[in-house]
Amino acid sequence: MQLERDTAPGHSGPTRLVPLAAETIARDYGDLILRLAHHFCATGDEAQDAAQEAFVNLVEALPAFRGECALSTWVYRITLNTCRARGRRRQLRQQRETPLAHDPPSAELPASARLELDERQQALRQAVTELPADYRAVVLLHYHQELSYEEVAEVLGIPLGTVKVRLFRAKQLLRRRLGRDAAGTP
Repeated sequence: MQLERDTAPGHSGPTRLVPLAAETIARDYGDLILRLAHHFCATGDEAQDAAQEAFVNLVEALPAFRGECALSTWVYRITLNTCRARGRRRQLRQQRETPLAHDPPSAELPASARLELDERQQALRQAVTELPADYRAVVLLHYHQELSYEEVAEVLGIPLGTVKVRLFRAKQLLRRRLGRDAAGTP
């Protein structure tokens, strides 16, 4: 998407983006912002608030967009940073995260298999929410948002090797956590 720039009359400083660009971003990236916020927030209401705050931050930062990366990468970065900031504020208020809402199990499975699948999915979501923030970010961006390692590195502003290490370590933590839960140990 090409963003149009318009200089305010008598204003020799930085350019401002035409308001149409904000509408275009809302239309093209609104769902993406909300989905990402849902992955990083404890409740649906909090995700809605985070998505709105991310959009406001994005619109305010539009003049700073230099086009050095894909617009979608920039949107991911601002949304992720907004969610992280909200998480830090939430921790300061000493509120505990709750699990992400779960997907309904497949209707094609027998009831007992659906129940087992639902329990496993819930356990995985809970384990992901309990990962350290750096690990949770790479897991959600790679597996839930289906970004490549390179795209995750670009969104987070970290080296590719760091993405790979964090994913590896996150999977180790998840295996340990889910393995203990399956064995019935704390």
